[in-house]
Amino acid sequence: MAWLPGYAYRQKIPIKRVDGAVSLYQMKLNVHKGAGVSSGNDCYLKDHALSWTGTVPNDIRFTKADGTTQLDYWIEDSDANDGVVWVEFDPIET
Repeated sequence: MAWLPGYAYRQKIPIKRVDGAVSLYQMKLNVHKGAGVSSGNDCYLKDHALSWTGTVPNDIRFTKADGTTQLDYWIEDSDANDGVVWVEFDPIET
């Protein structure tokens, strides 16, 4: 798998639908800067992101499974430790 240039850390977030494919699906992620076990909608960055809060530019990206095609996202809310990020996937197959 390719690697998005300029980023030294990545984390796989598997997405799979049970009831048919969808287009332009928006998924809410609860992002935590510190340590923890990522599961479901909770994603722990283990202090790898330097600036991931609502500031622009930020230090977080989301890609398709190929590792380089970037996905649209927006940060709904964030502070120094936690945030809510919405990522748009297109498409999600079953």
